[in-house]
Amino acid sequence: MTTEKPNREDLEQAERARKALETSQLHLVRAKSLAKDIDRIKRVNGIAAALNRRLGTTR
Repeated sequence: MTTEKPNREDLEQAERARKALETSQLHLVRAKSLAKDIDRIKRVNGIAAALNRRLGTTR
């Protein structure tokens, strides 16, 4: 195991990798939030369709 200092390119590459990871984590959080919103919309649409059927109305 050597104790040489990392060079500038290695440090820059590590910083780019850190930023990319941070960005992908943020995208994952947003995607999970959107998935929850979609599930909520589907549930509401299902309830609305059931009510429409019960009331005898069609779209």
